Amino acid sequence: MLRDIWKNFNVSLVMVLPIFWQITDNVFSKREKIKYPFVQLVMECGLLNTFLFRNRKYEGILYLLFDKEKFNKEQDVTLSKYYSVCELLVDCEQFHSLELHNDYVVVGLKIPEKYDPDIYKIMDGYYRFLSKDYKDELYFRKRIARYPNGENKLATYIIANDLAYAISIKDVGLRDELKDIIGYDVHVDELYPAMEKSKEHLTPSILDSPYELMKFDLQKGISKYKL
Repeated sequence: MLRDIWKNFNVSLVMVLPIFWQITDNVFSKREKIKYPFVQLVMECGLLNTFLFRNRKYEGILYLLFDKEKFNKEQDVTLSKYYSVCELLVDCEQFHSLELHNDYVVVGLKIPEKYDPDIYKIMDGYYRFLSKDYKDELYFRKRIARYPNGENKLATYIIANDLAYAISIKDVGLRDELKDIIGYDVHVDELYPAMEKSKEHLTPSILDSPYELMKFDLQKGISKYKL
């Protein structure tokens, strides 16, 4: 699972998207009747990736790229008053913008300015130096003991393993999983690759063509951080 997340998603999806957990703080799953984590819900509802840059700039906005069909589809996995994830996001306090394209929808969410120093650390790959307040925002299991059994296995993995928080504290379990994946003990400063900023740019070419999941060389990414 970790290898697939590495290959397919931008760093911002793993390390920035979780700070918007408040958006679904009062949204409960229909089956288990427990809180539905924000990251898990948007991935279940067609989220393809996230981006930090637009027009070569970071302006305090996280852009969420959705499959249009799934984004507008009636969601039947929660007890929420909202018909779709579209209504949920447009009505949230952090909402900034909504764009409709041929096959995609782009939603902009405002990142609180107080976290700008942490965002810049994430851009530079310094996850262990994130502030305590930011790490607390990433700490999913501190707020919720259980999570819904969703269909998106990568989303479930991110939540079940508290991935962003585990990266920020260099969790021993995550280190052991990396050892199993790459075949040798991991002695690195960080347990996740640095952001490839070129992939964090939401460009017209992405919006005008079929979206392809990114490819990432796991072993090459880890080697950047060898001591």
